[in-house]
Amino acid sequence: GSPQCNVGCATAATGGIDTVSSRLGSTTLGANVENGRILASGAIDCAQLHGDERPEDVDVLLQQGLSAYKALGIRDASALDSIATFPGEAILLDAYAPREYGGTGEVFDWNLGRMAVEQFSAGKKIILAGGLAPGNIPAAIHQVQPFAVDTASGVEAGIPGIKDLEKVRQFIEAAKRGA
Repeated sequence: GSPQCNVGCATAATGGIDTVSSRLGSTTLGANVENGRILASGAIDCAQLHGDERPEDVDVLLQQGLSAYKALGIRDASALDSIATFPGEAILLDAYAPREYGGTGEVFDWNLGRMAVEQFSAGKKIILAGGLAPGNIPAAIHQVQPFAVDTASGVEAGIPGIKDLEKVRQFIEAAKRGA
């Protein structure tokens, strides 16, 4: 799993990022005290919640004036109903992985993504994730028409968690072509 991070490491990790960029923290810790402290410290601007958070956990962070959204692993069309239960303006849709929390490289079913955009776009910004890489991102954007996209393993350098800057550049260029 990913290493634990507190306010000190979050501040150290994001200290060199200019204030024009948004700093997103991907976590499985939900609305626990440390997540609230990290968000309140300004080390990150938003928390992407990949754990077993319930709608009320997300609401706790939002009620504190903090920015957070839930990442959901979607197995099938019936799982799309859970989108409406989570508060906030955005939701991330990822491939379903019963034993892992995102970053698996499994490609999300884009038909489900399109269904979510059609069903929920008036009330939620749909963020598409799940196996996105430079080679498939234009087609994914064209088919799904999400608000935003997210990648992790699709731009890694062959070592989990280590990003290949050339793959990141290729991903961004390919995403622009798909938009």
